[in-house]
Amino acid sequence: MLAAAAPAADLGLSASTIDYGTVREGPPVIKTVILTNNGTETLTIANASAS
Repeated sequence: MLAAAAPAADLGLSASTIDYGTVREGPPVIKTVILTNNGTETLTIANASAS
């Protein structure tokens, strides 16, 4: 008998990379990434930071 896979959270991203190209001095360049939970359990994001 096969065991059923346990329900899990599954993080989805609208883009895996973002290319800012050449950024000149001036106003900030803003890009949007949408995070979605494609799983069936609660998704917790902790200690997130940009790099």
